[in-house]
Amino acid sequence: MARQPFVGQVISVSVDDAESLSDVDANAVFGGLFEQLQASGLGPSGQFWTTLRAGERGTVEVVWPTPTEVDDEWCGPQTFAGVLPARTELVATWRPAEGETLPDGPTHPAVVALFDAIAGRQIELRGMEVRQTVLGQSEEDYAVEVSVSVETR
Repeated sequence: MARQPFVGQVISVSVDDAESLSDVDANAVFGGLFEQLQASGLGPSGQFWTTLRAGERGTVEVVWPTPTEVDDEWCGPQTFAGVLPARTELVATWRPAEGETLPDGPTHPAVVALFDAIAGRQIELRGMEVRQTVLGQSEEDYAVEVSVSVETR
């Protein structure tokens, strides 16, 4: 994958009450960050993703790719900017079969497949972040893709 500048927004989720963050709340964060980027002429320049990484429990990061690097001065208190370096990624994709729904359980099937692939390759997980993207345009036609960087160039 090529080098990718981005801007993100932290969403805090109660560890004790994960259901307290609704889809409406999350969509408001997505939309607000999108509007900020548009108003500043910064894009976004592709599909957003969410990130989970080691660190503070109860936070998720919503990230939009940008065509150029963004200065830290642009960012607000919960907003951050960065660059994914050129890298090789390990990716797992889950697309439901016709009529299939997401299985019950705490871990998404794409994440299980990704961690199985990591274990099979004996990849070190320290400092690794998992990026998730939902591909598709409708509830009937979508896929969930999760990825990790396994090598930076």
